[in-house]
Amino acid sequence: MLSLPIMAAISTVFFYIAAAFLAKKVSAGLGSMLTSAIVITFGVVPMLIALFVIGNYSVPQTYIVMAAVSGIPMAAGYVLLYRSLQTEQLTNSIALTEISPALTVLFGIAVLGESLTETDAISIAVIFLGALLIITTTGLKINRRLIPAALSSVLWACYWIILAYVLSYTSNFTEIVAISRLTSIMFVFAYFLAIGNPIKSKVAELNKTRKGMAALKTMAILAVFMGIFDGSGDILFSYVFSSKIVAIGGAISALAPMAVSVLGYFFYKDRLTPMQFIGLITMVAGAVALSIA
Repeated sequence: MLSLPIMAAISTVFFYIAAAFLAKKVSAGLGSMLTSAIVITFGVVPMLIALFVIGNYSVPQTYIVMAAVSGIPMAAGYVLLYRSLQTEQLTNSIALTEISPALTVLFGIAVLGESLTETDAISIAVIFLGALLIITTTGLKINRRLIPAALSSVLWACYWIILAYVLSYTSNFTEIVAISRLTSIMFVFAYFLAIGNPIKSKVAELNKTRKGMAALKTMAILAVFMGIFDGSGDILFSYVFSSKIVAIGGAISALAPMAVSVLGYFFYKDRLTPMQFIGLITMVAGAVALSIA
């Protein structure tokens, strides 16, 4: 019988896949700003429920501050990923999230003084090679519209690095991820207000016609579900971290882009060039190898 942490890791993948599947349609309809605002806000719901059920709030102040800081790169990562998804294929954009584990390992080597094994080095090289192939179009040109998705992976690596550090000292994962998400909510709305409240202008644009209003309501509802799925995935993966089975959990979660690519093929008619397909397989293989190395 599977252990509870392994079941949590598998459930994490399903939640992330569900959120990613909806992300293409919603971000194309609502834009990256409005989508991010809804997803980040409603992502806190499962975390607050978990906090209420578990009821453990004893986290040292230092770790509370670090958890709050981690919410900033997380919020920025959402905006950037959804910006790429507005115009680019679901498969390409989500596959680039495999960069995160490679950057996490590099952080451990550069900052924490961890050793670099031969398997680690090969896996990291394979991941970055795959990323390069995925953002390369016909004629060996770089698809610049996928760069935000790649940058989102960098920011999420920062988010998980901070969270992993905090969770190595405390088992109160529910409070940690909830604090991080609440900071993200405050950051994203402060940013939107600072640049002129693009949410309001996007809503006004969609409200011009009855069809646009109906589409706005539909997309908003889907975005709410995205947030709940994404928040549930975050809290489950944080539990996996706190259970000290990061290697197995990471290997399982690394398979998510393959499932997303299948959904993208059938539902969004995603089509990869042979080079991009090789890049996808390479990145997934590298991420799995890196997780279990």
